[in-house]
Amino acid sequence: MSVNLRELANMCMGLKLLYVEDDDAARKRTLALLSNFFKDITVAIDGEDGLEKFKNASFDLILSDINMPKLNGLEMLKLIREEDQNIPILFLSAYNDSTYILQAIELDIDGYILKPIEQTQFLKAIFKTVQKIKLLALSNNYKYELEAKVKSRNEEIEYKLTYDSLTKLFSR
Repeated sequence: MSVNLRELANMCMGLKLLYVEDDDAARKRTLALLSNFFKDITVAIDGEDGLEKFKNASFDLILSDINMPKLNGLEMLKLIREEDQNIPILFLSAYNDSTYILQAIELDIDGYILKPIEQTQFLKAIFKTVQKIKLLALSNNYKYELEAKVKSRNEEIEYKLTYDSLTKLFSR
């Protein structure tokens, strides 16, 4: 699967990303790539900062390192999941230790990207996750529209039944 970069940029437009990375050099390199797609990126320098920023704003996606001071990515994710079970989360990590990966899976992450970042793998993971976000939004929109139509139709039926009942009552 190759990623259409223009399509990815269009899909990311309007999405809010929380990017959590403690390594300054890695953060700058990754931000240079991310800024080609996301226009609204909030940066946190460790898990504690990431959690605080998450609690104070609304995000569509979280991209986080795992090994960080103060609060690591897994601990941060546990606390975030207490607040929001559905927010998509991608982890970046130099660790391919199965313990980290299993813990991340148990916390229902959407992707695990190994460092050093291989650009094609990274873009595929972002694309799949953003596609999921967009499909969920579309599904929610359809659900909302369907509920509104059902409500409107029920009100019409209720009005007609009330009108018919009153018409019969007064026609006697």
